[in-house]
Amino acid sequence: MVADTFDWGIFTAPAGTERKSSFPKTVVYQEDDKVCTCKYGHLLSFNRDYIGALVVNRYNELDSKENQPSQIAHDHVYRALFAMKQHCSSTDDYFYLFASLNLLNAAIKTPEWKHKLSYRAIKGRVSDFFREYATNPSYFQGIRAHYNSIEKVAYVKIYGVVFSFHYIPIDRTIELFISSNRNTPILWDGVKLQKISDWIYEKASSLSNLSQSDINTYNRWKERRIANEESSQQRAQTSQRTYAA
Repeated sequence: MVADTFDWGIFTAPAGTERKSSFPKTVVYQEDDKVCTCKYGHLLSFNRDYIGALVVNRYNELDSKENQPSQIAHDHVYRALFAMKQHCSSTDDYFYLFASLNLLNAAIKTPEWKHKLSYRAIKGRVSDFFREYATNPSYFQGIRAHYNSIEKVAYVKIYGVVFSFHYIPIDRTIELFISSNRNTPILWDGVKLQKISDWIYEKASSLSNLSQSDINTYNRWKERRIANEESSQQRAQTSQRTYAA
C-alpha cells in the first residue's frame, strides 16, 4: 500500500539500509521488505511499515536532554478528542486513533490542558481497544497488542510504531487476553512518543480521510466542547470569588 498524498518531511535512511540508486536522483532505500522512495531528500512513497523508521529518525533529531513534549497545536487536541469517539474501520484509522491518544496523553501533562482532559477517558479508550482486540483478533490485521502485567503497561504496535499507556482499566475480557498465548511481548524501541506527539499526530491525521459531513460534525462538536469548557471555568471562578469573600 503506497501513500502519495501527504508529506512526511526530509527522510534519512536508517543505518544498515541499502541505497539502490544515487542521490539526488530518485532514491530507493530497502531494508528487508520495507521500501521507501525519495527524490531530492523528500519522501515520495513508502510501504507503511516504514513509518516506524521515520518516527525513530524524527525522535533522534531532538535534543536528548529535552524531556518535555514538543509544542502541541490547540486544534490538534480538539481533533484528537473527537477522534476518540469515531469508529475505526482500517489500520490507518487505528494508527490515527493511537496517535490521537498519544497526543492527549502528552497534552494532559501541560498546565493548559491538565484540567480539561481526563486520564480516565484516554486510558479507557485504550481499554476499549484491548477488549475489541481480545474478542475479534482477526479483524486487526497488521496490528499487535500486548499487556505487560509486571510493568502495568499496554503496548500497541502499528506500522512499526510502539504506543504505550500505563495503568489502563482492566476487566475480565482483558484479563483473559493477558493470560492467553496471544499476549505475546512487544519490544519497546525506546522512543518516547509523547516528545514528538504533535508531529506524529499531524502525520497520522493525513492518513485519515474525513468526509465533509465528518468535518461539519466535528466543527459543531468543537463549538459545544469549548462552550462547556468556558462555562465550567466561569463557574469555578465564581466559586473562588465566593470562597474568598
